[in-house]
Amino acid sequence: MKKETKKLQEFESTLLRYYSRFLQFLEKNVTKLLPKTNVTLEENTFTYTLAMLSLRSLSKLLISSSHFNFSTNIISLLVRLTTSKYETVIEECCEALSELFAADVSLRNSAYGARAIAAIVNEKKCDISPKLLSTFLRMNIKEVDKGGRGKEKRNLLVKRIKLAKERQSKSKAKYTKQLKKLEEDLREVEAAESLSTKLKYATEAMKHIFVTYFRVIKNMRRSALLEPVLEGLSKFAHLLNVEFFDDIISALQSLIEQQHMRVLDSLYCVHAVFVILSGEGIAINVDPFRFYRSVYRLMTSVPFEKRPELRDREVSVMLSTLHMMINLRRKQVPLGRVAAFVKRLLIICCILPSHCVVAILAGIRTFFISHPRLSSMLENAEEVAASGLFKPDIDDPDCCNALSSTITSELSVLCKHPDPLVVQLAKHLRAGLPSSGAAHISAEILAVKPYEWIERYRKEEIDDELYFYERISLYCKKRKVQLSSKNMQMVLNDWLISML
Repeated sequence: MKKETKKLQEFESTLLRYYSRFLQFLEKNVTKLLPKTNVTLEENTFTYTLAMLSLRSLSKLLISSSHFNFSTNIISLLVRLTTSKYETVIEECCEALSELFAADVSLRNSAYGARAIAAIVNEKKCDISPKLLSTFLRMNIKEVDKGGRGKEKRNLLVKRIKLAKERQSKSKAKYTKQLKKLEEDLREVEAAESLSTKLKYATEAMKHIFVTYFRVIKNMRRSALLEPVLEGLSKFAHLLNVEFFDDIISALQSLIEQQHMRVLDSLYCVHAVFVILSGEGIAINVDPFRFYRSVYRLMTSVPFEKRPELRDREVSVMLSTLHMMINLRRKQVPLGRVAAFVKRLLIICCILPSHCVVAILAGIRTFFISHPRLSSMLENAEEVAASGLFKPDIDDPDCCNALSSTITSELSVLCKHPDPLVVQLAKHLRAGLPSSGAAHISAEILAVKPYEWIERYRKEEIDDELYFYERISLYCKKRKVQLSSKNMQMVLNDWLISML
């Protein structure tokens, strides 16, 4: 061995030895933050300060040197520390894990982290922080191995065995040609397998993630865990194996039907269902109407969410879900059902802030592009061809007869909105989506996806939020009616008529 090589080996060995000792020192300090004893550390004590300093050191080491030795040990330790009774500790650990997963290109650490989190969820019987499950959402997993390559290789091997058996009945030239083709195909498959290490890690990570999600849904003891689970299912549902589609759709349907579910959680359930139905689950024999009806009923609850951040998320998920329900399934969804969703969306615009209204109007524009026959809703009331009357009090999009009505009154009211972009979009819709002229929309505005407007156009001031609400409140007071999610469409429909 060369002198330089030996010197380098000694240096590396010494570095690892002292690095290991340093990690053991940090671990000894941070384990005092675990809920093993009834002793509570005061935040102003030296022990607590040293423990937090050690925890931050571990977090920085993991993020900056995730490729280095003992990174999996640090991951396991941070996952275990999320069971601490100190909220600061949980936040520090989850933030470090999230940052690690977001920057993990090879997905090796993501796979190990998913396994460690699944183990702690099982060990603690789902009694863990929702923030830990939210770390899954930062993983960059776009594809998993669903057994396609393995099946292809098995088929090629079977063909080679059959070819060997048929050798006597074939000419030498024909046999050699077929064997050569098979060998080339096998080499291609094996080369693809050798390059699929990242895919292997992605598959392992998703296996543990889905096991964790199903365990939480089955447990159902802590509704706080449902939000990150349902958000995760919405994000990763397209990676689920086909054989589990029926089970997960049934589980999500049962969740939606539970009364205690939040609006956002129910929307995530439906979103996950349509992610499945829009991908490989398109062939599943499922009648999605009950999910359309669920979203239709949930829509009137969105404006009554008092927390602005939660309300904005509800609008964002709702628009993303409606895109799959109405645009991606345009050949399967009846026009009358789409018209009902358009009517209800315009109604809730009357009591939502401007950034939400802009997002919804942009979404409605995409519905008109996917369903050109919706243009009949822009005609005058006396010109509408559909028979019957619109029934705003019916919570069924197929039975409310929305096509017998127009949306001119809703758009005319929105044209009086104080926000210029709301007015611009409302006039554009009322004019029938012109590509030129005074009511056309610029390419810069059209390039923004509907749900992106919620973040992009959010304002600090809320003066315009009360523009219509004060008038509606006065109308309700005169009529001695209490506005609620159950009667909102009926009351606002009457209010719009009174405004004409």
